[in-house]
Amino acid sequence: MKIKYINKRFIPALAIVMGLSSCLKDKNPQLDFSKLKPVVEISVPLTTDTGVPSPDNSGDGAANTFSFAFVASTSAIPYQIPVNYAYSKPSPGITATMAIDPKILDDYNDIEGTDLEVLPAQNYTISDLKVNIASGTQVAYLPINFVNTLALDATKSYALPIKIASAPGAEISGNYGSVIVLITIKNKYDGNYLGSGSIAFPPPTAGRSWTNLKKALKTIDANTVKADAADLGSSKFYMRLTVNADNSVTVTADPTSANTTIQNNPTNGASTYNPTTKTFTLHYKYVGASGDRVIDEVIKPAN
Repeated sequence: MKIKYINKRFIPALAIVMGLSSCLKDKNPQLDFSKLKPVVEISVPLTTDTGVPSPDNSGDGAANTFSFAFVASTSAIPYQIPVNYAYSKPSPGITATMAIDPKILDDYNDIEGTDLEVLPAQNYTISDLKVNIASGTQVAYLPINFVNTLALDATKSYALPIKIASAPGAEISGNYGSVIVLITIKNKYDGNYLGSGSIAFPPPTAGRSWTNLKKALKTIDANTVKADAADLGSSKFYMRLTVNADNSVTVTADPTSANTTIQNNPTNGASTYNPTTKTFTLHYKYVGASGDRVIDEVIKPAN
């Protein structure tokens, strides 16, 4: 038989390998999922009606966050917090009781170095803090309405810290048992736009132009937005556009701009905002090494 010719030195080695294999199997048993307990958490297994994103954790010990931006309104602004039954089987019928907990926000501010304020109670309503994850389902939602939002100070940063206070029949997630809703109050100029314009340099350098350049206008306060200056966003040239009571526009440099001399250029005309078409018609400039760079630009909504 061929087995007679196996090198005798191979047999002890084979025994060692088989022994190691046996040890490895003993130390790494199959996970018994039947012993896992159901967990209730604030996370998003599905996209919700309000487009709530998945929780974000910076990994530095701060709380998970959702971000929600809205334009202040006289009407109630709906929102919802997803509460998920995390288990291999659907919920048998679990009721989670939610709570507003300012301490979560205090801890977040300490870790992140922020000064977020808890959203005042008069600016939101929650009809019922109990969320019922019905039998046969795995997710339910805590409905929130943001109200009286025109009274909010757009220069302040607000947040709503929410946690799962209790969930009989399930464990509360250690990682996703709470969330902070980071609230951004957008002004009516905030949004996505397209810019078309030109820039002229002092002679003999030629100018250039651009058409339908994507621009995001971001809220600074109730009447001011931040935007890329000209086609120089990649060079970190940023401007602020302040819409005045007469719809004239004051152009200034954003403090973070690489060039801080950005300003109106009345020589070429007045900068204005058309509330009907929501269009900015701008004439501005900035100072370069060889003189003023003159910019004429029209910024209109992208859709």
